[in-house]
Amino acid sequence: MLDNFKNKMGDMKDIMAKAKELKESLKNTKKELESMILDIDYKNRIRIKINGEMSVQDISINPKYLSDTDIKKLESDLIKAINQATDAAKKEANTLLSKATGGLNLPGL
Repeated sequence: MLDNFKNKMGDMKDIMAKAKELKESLKNTKKELESMILDIDYKNRIRIKINGEMSVQDISINPKYLSDTDIKKLESDLIKAINQATDAAKKEANTLLSKATGGLNLPGL
């Protein structure tokens, strides 16, 4: 019975050590996501810079495109460009988080 208890305590220590490693890995991944900037070009018209936390950092519009388009088209393309940038940032964030968790699917991450 004592051996069984020792085995369970050893297992618990392993679990706690792995949880600590996971926490540290996620902390490092969060820092990496904060500093990561994706530069997304939408049809050579609109360029969006977005970080790994899906926060748009910069938007630039090709001046030639501005002179050739109307406001409704510009608004539509801005939405498409932001969505494309957000999708790219989510994909990159999911890749980094998957690496950090060893492929575990943890709710909320």
